[in-house]
Amino acid sequence: MNDHSKAPRHPPPTRALRHARALCFFVLALTAGCASYIDKARTARDERDYEKAESLYRTAIAKDREALDRELAREELVAMMILRAKARAKENPPAALDIYTAAIELSPDDEEAKDGIGRLLASLGRVDEAIAVLGGEKYGKCDLCERYLAVLLAARAKGHEDRKDYDAALADYGRALQLIPDPTTAFSVARIYRIRGEDEAAAAVIEEAVPRIRQDDEQAQAAFVKVREEAVMKAAAVGDFALIDRYMSMFPPGSGGDAWYFLHLKVARERRRQMDLDGAIRQVAPLLGEDHRPSISESRRAEIERFLISLYTLKGANLLRAGQPAEADVALVKAGELDREDDGIKLLRALALAGQGDLDRAIQVAKALPEATRGHGEVVAILESMVVFERLAANDFDGAKAALGRGQAAFADQPEIHVAAAAILAVTPVLGLSKKEAALLRKSGLARYAQGIFRYGEALSEIAWASEQAKNLGENYLFRGPGAVERAESLARSISERYPFAVEFNGQPTTELTLRVSEGRSFEAKVSGPGGLDETVVISASAPEALVVREPGLVTITYERQKVVFLAESYTAVTVRLP
Repeated sequence: MNDHSKAPRHPPPTRALRHARALCFFVLALTAGCASYIDKARTARDERDYEKAESLYRTAIAKDREALDRELAREELVAMMILRAKARAKENPPAALDIYTAAIELSPDDEEAKDGIGRLLASLGRVDEAIAVLGGEKYGKCDLCERYLAVLLAARAKGHEDRKDYDAALADYGRALQLIPDPTTAFSVARIYRIRGEDEAAAAVIEEAVPRIRQDDEQAQAAFVKVREEAVMKAAAVGDFALIDRYMSMFPPGSGGDAWYFLHLKVARERRRQMDLDGAIRQVAPLLGEDHRPSISESRRAEIERFLISLYTLKGANLLRAGQPAEADVALVKAGELDREDDGIKLLRALALAGQGDLDRAIQVAKALPEATRGHGEVVAILESMVVFERLAANDFDGAKAALGRGQAAFADQPEIHVAAAAILAVTPVLGLSKKEAALLRKSGLARYAQGIFRYGEALSEIAWASEQAKNLGENYLFRGPGAVERAESLARSISERYPFAVEFNGQPTTELTLRVSEGRSFEAKVSGPGGLDETVVISASAPEALVVREPGLVTITYERQKVVFLAESYTAVTVRLP
């Protein structure tokens, strides 16, 4: 049955075919006759009688006297069949496939037929078969097929990736990349390497792809910017800054400008989150140099400058806290050079002065700054807390108490003020004890009061409150005194040598007394004390619950033919391990 409605006419002849025809016409002129079967086939073909044309072409292939005619017949028949297959591919894929297959049988090396079969199989969802054809596994190598083969391999790889079959996905992506070195495919390979934690391999693939990103390929440029950001932020999260530098040095078209500067800023912010302040400073400080001025926007430059000021300021504050005031002042000077009007930085520099021994000048600087300056009360409180320790060292108890009062008035909740209060409590005698009670405490007290009966429990409670408050304020809190942590720890150790109990802050004017013994021991004890305390309890490694002593005073504990005493102090929660 002839198919006259769909198939197009034969295509323009190729250069080889035109040459062959010219030669044939030359032979016609000499022999007065040439390829009658092929001529009849051409006539049938032009009349769209394709079955007759195919029959005549096959006869020409079998019977024409000249080898050239037979080869021409084969070429024209295969070309006609491919056109017919293409025309029928949508409406009748099985018939088209049969035609393509017949064309391959006539011309096993015809790449257009191989490409057609591959595309047809892919359109039918038979992707694996299509890849086998296009990849040369079934009909042999096909250069023409490579571009579409790469497309199919990438699509199949994405399916493997979605199913988390990363080995198969890498194999297909890698094969596609060898066929067509497309940056988008390279980004897919890198994505899988990153998923598998092979970040160095991912970076190597991206580096190879970067030179292939064209100036006019906006899609690849945008994809690279996204890939770079994902890789850089992943590296920043784990502190792999060598890998960050590697990615940040890649500069294909469309990857610089504000996106590049903003990514530096994001990395620096991540480093700050990790408290790698020096690393964050190194990340952005060079961007304010003159060589970057032509390429960075004024708004981005201002944003980076503000962030850098905050980094130097926080670094200075942390160095003050660590007891390194000279180093702190270096950082604060750099912050001040970027913003000479910031009085908050000047306040912090006052703390650096105090830490270097010039406490009087530091107080003068703080007093000269406006009280409305952020942190003014906190800094004054810190400086006065340092005066407390200075006065106590000089045995000026009244001067220490006066400084504490000024500090509390400036900012009562500053941790350093509570540590200063603890220092005063540690040398403040307990009032209201009778001579008998004092003697009993020295003889049978669980704490050691050889040098006097002082308010050790309340002192440790204040230090505990200060420690908890400092944690709540966090590492980004700027206003901490130079050496404040070391001073609090040293004071706590000194008190604990005489008062060896775990103490926590108690917000009520009572004592929460927890009694414990070592693991494996257990006994009954009688506990009596002020405020009507009179209980018999079983004491072990985990019992009883805390006993509430409602008034300060002497607590007596009798157990296993022993009698010991303990001094209850207000606002304390004390755990005592009995001997």
